[in-house]
Amino acid sequence: METVTSNELLYSTFSREDVKSIQLYFEINEKYYWKLNEDLQQDLIGHPLWGGIFNSLSNEQLRLQNERSLDFQKKAIYENQWDAYYQELMLQGRTYAQMNVSFTDWTEIIKLYRKKMTFYIKKELSLGTEKLIDAMEGMAILFDFAMSAIGESYISEKTEALNQYRYFFENTYDLACIANEDSYFEVINSTFTSSLGYTAQDLTSKPFLEFIHPDDIEGTLLIVDKL
Repeated sequence: METVTSNELLYSTFSREDVKSIQLYFEINEKYYWKLNEDLQQDLIGHPLWGGIFNSLSNEQLRLQNERSLDFQKKAIYENQWDAYYQELMLQGRTYAQMNVSFTDWTEIIKLYRKKMTFYIKKELSLGTEKLIDAMEGMAILFDFAMSAIGESYISEKTEALNQYRYFFENTYDLACIANEDSYFEVINSTFTSSLGYTAQDLTSKPFLEFIHPDDIEGTLLIVDKL
């Protein structure tokens, strides 16, 4: 049986009307693309995450990156190269996850781009109300497609990293734990119980300072304060 991937399911459901709406949106997007990205960069220049990323890239690097994105989008829409575009979006999602970009930061830039694009679509009043509505619909369809791809790979990358962390945490011979600000262990690995002779319930039910020799408490607190 042939396996149908999630991206194939997404763009295989695009009707002819959907594609026409997406194309109409893209025509407007392409017209204002460079001005929109310039506006976006200016709005985010002081952002704690995106501002730093923009500042780390030269104008040439930003231009090439934007050209690449626009090219993938255009070939998907007009040459039916949706799979290549989807893989490019998946790469973005994995990169965001590896950079530890939070879900909030990731969606923030998407929402801002969409808001600005809506402004530019409304400027095309000469197209008529019906076409403006179609363009808005095309934007919604394309953004849903992009968010699905980026979100899927983002979650997959985060899940894989978490599984690797869990494997290391549970299989290391060192004492590994997560403690809170109230001096309680929240999570401990099996090495704790096998090495110290306490049960997991014993170790997590009272402040960890109670398991430390009185002569070592002061030094332990100094180390904790540095964490």
